[in-house]
Amino acid sequence: MMLSKLAIGNVKKSFKDYTIYFLTLVFAVCIFYMFNSLESQQELMNVTKMKHAAMSSLSEVLGYMSVFVSVVLGFLIVYANNFLIKRRKKELGIYMTLGMEKGQISTILMIETLFVGAFALVVGLIAGVFLSQLMSIFTAKMFEVDMTAFKFIFSLKATIKAILYFGIIFLVVMVFNLISVSKGKLINLLYAENKNENLKTKNIMVSITLFILAIISLGISYYLILTNGMINLNIYFTLSLIFGGIGTLLFFISLSGFMVKFIQSNKGLYFKNLNMFVLRQINSKVNTTYISMSVICIVLLFTIGTFSSGMSLANVLSKNLKEGTPFDNSFFYFNDDEDQNIKEKDIYSSLNKVYPLNDKVDSYEQYTVYEAEERYDSILFPGYKNTSFDFIGDKRIDVIGISDYNNLLLTQGKEPISLSKNEYAINSIKEEMGQYLQTIIEENKELTISGVKLKLGINKILDTVLHNGMTFSAIPIVIVDDELLENLDTSLSVLNVNYKDSVDAMKFDEDIRLKFYNKKDYKDAPFDFNASKVDIYLESITSKTIVTFIAIYLGFVFLVACVAILALQQLSEAADNKKRYDLLRKIGAEKAMVNRALFTQILIYFLMPLGLAIIHSVVGLTAANDVIKLFGKVDLWSSILMTTGFFIVIYGGYFIATYVGCKNIILKN
Repeated sequence: MMLSKLAIGNVKKSFKDYTIYFLTLVFAVCIFYMFNSLESQQELMNVTKMKHAAMSSLSEVLGYMSVFVSVVLGFLIVYANNFLIKRRKKELGIYMTLGMEKGQISTILMIETLFVGAFALVVGLIAGVFLSQLMSIFTAKMFEVDMTAFKFIFSLKATIKAILYFGIIFLVVMVFNLISVSKGKLINLLYAENKNENLKTKNIMVSITLFILAIISLGISYYLILTNGMINLNIYFTLSLIFGGIGTLLFFISLSGFMVKFIQSNKGLYFKNLNMFVLRQINSKVNTTYISMSVICIVLLFTIGTFSSGMSLANVLSKNLKEGTPFDNSFFYFNDDEDQNIKEKDIYSSLNKVYPLNDKVDSYEQYTVYEAEERYDSILFPGYKNTSFDFIGDKRIDVIGISDYNNLLLTQGKEPISLSKNEYAINSIKEEMGQYLQTIIEENKELTISGVKLKLGINKILDTVLHNGMTFSAIPIVIVDDELLENLDTSLSVLNVNYKDSVDAMKFDEDIRLKFYNKKDYKDAPFDFNASKVDIYLESITSKTIVTFIAIYLGFVFLVACVAILALQQLSEAADNKKRYDLLRKIGAEKAMVNRALFTQILIYFLMPLGLAIIHSVVGLTAANDVIKLFGKVDLWSSILMTTGFFIVIYGGYFIATYVGCKNIILKN
């Protein structure tokens, strides 16, 4: 009973100084509950069966992510706890001096951990339950459904999962505390706060050499990732990660010695105000935390990349959804070698025999794609070979007749084009492909189709969407006179249809699946697959939502983990630094000057890993954008602005809280 009172008293006493630790635990539980309660939130929305399946997929993905997130949070909590134990070593030493056994000290720490864990769980779950109601509104917006009847939702499943996961984490914390106490020696505990951290890398030449090696390693890493890209997961991609990690570690190892000598060379800066003291404080800290600083830098890189790339990809998918579905449905039939005697398969008639369409379809249009003898490599600018479009070069050029193309334009309410028999035009809906087609425009290139030389008839790249698709095809298509198609091989036939207003699009798609996709003999179907607007709509929403939620989930968790570690490192050292700051005031330093020195110390410590992470991110996002461009044009600015705001709120908030906390510890009487 006495030990329990002592443990609870310790928690109450240290709560003010270590508010960040408690708030981080509460935040972790809250976020964990919110994202794991999504499955229950669909009760608030009027969702179809397909959207219900989409939400189930999202919940399943986030469930797997939560296992990974719980491991990250577990390391964060264990790491934070170790810093708190370090801060209290003198206190534990006094307990031993007073005759308390290590087992009793371990019991006190165990009770404290249980108390803190229970407190964090309760407060975190309460906050999570209320904030999850706002999450349901955000989810409804992402799935583009109306809130039918708002009601308060409590997820028992998410609650049990949070209690289970965090219970295991705090159990691990208790084990670490037991190990820490059992290995502690009385003399080390009593005088732990008087031990200064010595600079290990004192030789300036060693520091400069390590710094140069760091720059070289990072340069190699940047070069490899920019030239190889992120699509090709080969040895060069692996080496870029290895050199990047080594370069980051060497950068922070060399920083402790290099920074001191560099600033000391500028006497005016070194002896100005309390800069000499601040530099020694930072140098001492970086000297012993270069591993954690390197890890934080890399995790910040991952956070920036995940959030920015995730938001960019979500925006691309949303844009493609609107532009990529000009028809209610598209049916595709690929002509193989056995079908070459059938120049045009009538998909509509074949489909109508099995599933009557006349009373359901308002308009329809079918077109056929042919293959020319020439290959794309002959018309594309050579630079395409070093990009994600490299696969196009060996493919035979796709060709479509002008009558089919104009019919597609008329179906979409657009004006037809005109070409003479010896002219051609080119259509490409992938905007990024345009730069590799400019050679055709600039050089007015001739093409040979069916033995006839053709010149460019329209001096621009056309961008008509020919059929439904979630992502735009990167393959351009050439438009020629119909007479030139006679001797060409057929490649693909596509039927585009628009429903009558009275038709239930969802039921139409369901009927198509039941009548064709569920058949045992799938070869008898009059088409190979179809792409309906409804299916693409739901698939796009699902993909966009999963990408967005994962980006936000991981972005929040990793960013909080990083800034919490930085904050805890500063707070755990604050009491140790108190004597040094007191000494400054005793020798005549003004309070404002001491406050400014503390502010500068914490600011520099927060900015060091973030600065290098931003440089890493610029390179990483450049490489990542090549992947995102496969889905469509990327609008980076909106994602960058969102990420910047995200970092200002979280990173800046933790920095201010850390400064206030350290000032309360150091400057209190």
